Amino acid sequence: MQAVEAAVGARTSEDERRITANLPCTLDRFSGVLGPAFTAATMPVTAGLIERMFQDGELTVLAAKAAIARPRPYTLKPDLATFGHRSDSTSYPSGHATFGYLAATVLSHLVPDKRQALFAFASSYGANRMIAGTHFPSDLEAGKIAAAVIAEALFRDPRFQQDLARAAAEVAAQDTSTVR
Repeated sequence: MQAVEAAVGARTSEDERRITANLPCTLDRFSGVLGPAFTAATMPVTAGLIERMFQDGELTVLAAKAAIARPRPYTLKPDLATFGHRSDSTSYPSGHATFGYLAATVLSHLVPDKRQALFAFASSYGANRMIAGTHFPSDLEAGKIAAAVIAEALFRDPRFQQDLARAAAEVAAQDTSTVR
């Protein structure tokens, strides 16, 4: 709780802008790393892959949340100055951290030279949840681990492999000057 309180106490208006901008779990969240061509509008196949990946990951995360039932920081400390929506779901693991790392894993297969930047973004995407006061540090770490496990299962799935190949073709067809 001390780490959450410190993060919340140090939260800036720039943090709040970033937290608000990064809430939806979509391909568009990564356009700052990959460039303006990486949006649902310009890459519908890749966006669909990320959406299905998110849905698969969310099912796993929600099952873990239900089984573990760890209260969120603001449930334990109702006067915590959270930023944004207070979810009714439990805290562990962080679904946003899971999405960030899972998307970074998948996208790094499509744009391997951006791997380091993708994972740096995933880390900050998850950290935003602690800065907002909605997760503990261990929730974020559990999201990172969950993403690795989910990715391993997805990469073995023939349907996912086909979807990934279609997304790779879409990425390869893009004008490379639009990829940062």
